Amino acid sequence: MAQETLEKFERENKENSFKQTEIGLIPEDWEVVRFEGSILKRRIKVGKIKQQEYKKFGKYPVIDQSQNYIAGFCDDDEKVYRGELPVIIFGDHTRVFKFVNFPFVVGADGVKVLIPNKEIYDPKFLFYAMLTLNIPSRGYNRHYKLLREKELPFPPLSEQRKIVRVLDRIQQAIELQDRIIEQAKNLKKSLMQKLFTEGLYGEEQKEMEIGLIPKSWEVVRLGEVATQRKEQTLPSGGKFKYIGLEHIESGETRINRFDFDQNVKSLKYKFYEGDILYGKLRPYLDKAVKAPFEGICSTDIIVIQADEKKIVSDYLVNLMHLPTFVNYATSTMTGVNHPRTSWKAISNFKIPLSPLEEQKQIAHILNVVDEKIEVEQMRKQVLKELFKTMLHKLMSGEIRLKEVEI
Repeated sequence: MAQETLEKFERENKENSFKQTEIGLIPEDWEVVRFEGSILKRRIKVGKIKQQEYKKFGKYPVIDQSQNYIAGFCDDDEKVYRGELPVIIFGDHTRVFKFVNFPFVVGADGVKVLIPNKEIYDPKFLFYAMLTLNIPSRGYNRHYKLLREKELPFPPLSEQRKIVRVLDRIQQAIELQDRIIEQAKNLKKSLMQKLFTEGLYGEEQKEMEIGLIPKSWEVVRLGEVATQRKEQTLPSGGKFKYIGLEHIESGETRINRFDFDQNVKSLKYKFYEGDILYGKLRPYLDKAVKAPFEGICSTDIIVIQADEKKIVSDYLVNLMHLPTFVNYATSTMTGVNHPRTSWKAISNFKIPLSPLEEQKQIAHILNVVDEKIEVEQMRKQVLKELFKTMLHKLMSGEIRLKEVEI
């Protein structure tokens, strides 16, 4: 449906006439506005709080220059921004833009509060237009000087508002996907807690050193049912698929990203399909996945081979995401600059072990939820690509909405 709509818009806009400007081709009836003309020059006084002062809950959201829309919360009324709303936040170091239409507290340094010039711009349109700006990275240096040199498209206000409605609808769909994904992840957490303590059959429980478990279950050390695979190889010519910590998402049990090893010249650990790849660097990041193929991995990853006669790998990889395991692994960290754990340390972790057939059923239930999460994540990615395409086409006038009822 989204693709059909896009094609319809493009067919209806073939006859538009364009003119060359500082920002490229735009429709004849559009203008270009310098960045400083798009905002109001106001002396903005805001209270700022440091990152270590952020709270998990509170009266006012903290908006900083990080990727997270809301970075934390604050209860200090005196720190709240009391100026005009809505505003656009620009991360002077990160180049991140945020649209804010509610009272908030500014977090840390490097945050620019921009007040849209409402006489010529719909505030939300201006925000979307700023998302299209190409601001080259200067590392952790400031970027506001580069932003001030930019120009922005200036369609008629009525068309700006139509563009906003279209982009907002896609954004709302993306936010809905985020909520669906979050709910599915919360469901999995609840299922894991229940399945790994109560099992599937409503058995009477017994008290063990790790807590309550079904009577037919055992408690064993991780090292009793799995071993570390230490096979190393010197890869060459893209023969192996390569996985580093950057390819493993926190909390996920599956992996979909990898690189080929053409540029890898040092010895790497080899893994096989079904092995578990566990990130030993900063174990609180909760990185453990089941390998879907044969390949090599960085030395910051422990390759774990499950003893299939004792434990199902899908069962084990989910166990390694339990908060008790993450906390245990974190407690065994060594080093300051690059804290890490080791196989020797985590192999002593005690796990609940159900009969093999029950393990398979528990793993299947959790895999079904994982598949649901993957489907919803793919839908979100499709919507993000649609947003990116529509943002470019609408902001360049390639697609016009002036005669379209939204």
